[in-house]
Amino acid sequence: MPTPLLPYRAGYAFVRPNGSKAGTEDVDVRAGADGWRIQTRIQTAWPEDIVATVDWDLDRDLVTRLLHIVSRERFTGESELELTVTGNGLLAHRQAPDGPTQVELGWGPNAELDYISAAFPTVMLARSGLEPGATRHVDAVQIGTVDLVPTIVAQLLRAVAPYDPDGAAPAAGAETAQRVECLVIETGHLAAATATAEGVLVGYAGLLRLTSLEASK
Repeated sequence: MPTPLLPYRAGYAFVRPNGSKAGTEDVDVRAGADGWRIQTRIQTAWPEDIVATVDWDLDRDLVTRLLHIVSRERFTGESELELTVTGNGLLAHRQAPDGPTQVELGWGPNAELDYISAAFPTVMLARSGLEPGATRHVDAVQIGTVDLVPTIVAQLLRAVAPYDPDGAAPAAGAETAQRVECLVIETGHLAAATATAEGVLVGYAGLLRLTSLEASK
């Protein structure tokens, strides 16, 4: 069963493997009459040197209607992606220095979107609604950080008892209540996402850490 979200504004730090801060993301989650709107701004030097904005329109069940990402990478320049999901599948229009491209993919109940932003594990955890011990297979449409090219990556999610893997205190009002391990089946890469009972992402191991949290209307 999906975990309900609450409207909020949050700040995140991008964290390098050595623990140093590499950048920031500001996330604004708003509820509307017919769904959700998530907007974010990213500025980070790791894992890529980018400045990006995300504008994500979802229905009440957190199913994507429209996703718009604009990203400028230090060396390759600006790319833009507009992605829609309908009953016929996923359609992505991309503009980038290597020219315009269009991608059409199937879309089923196990499909989820994935990008460097904290918004994406937030939605994936909420839509999965896993209790400890439960698992879910996911076909993640992973959007490339440098070029915004979408590719499909098979993942296995497994919910475990929550704890803070970094030993750091969460931002005020952000007590961890959910922990889901995300395994990339092809490579064996394992990362953990933690969230509050209200669905706010507290951290994504090796990438993001919550630094501020404010409830909004």
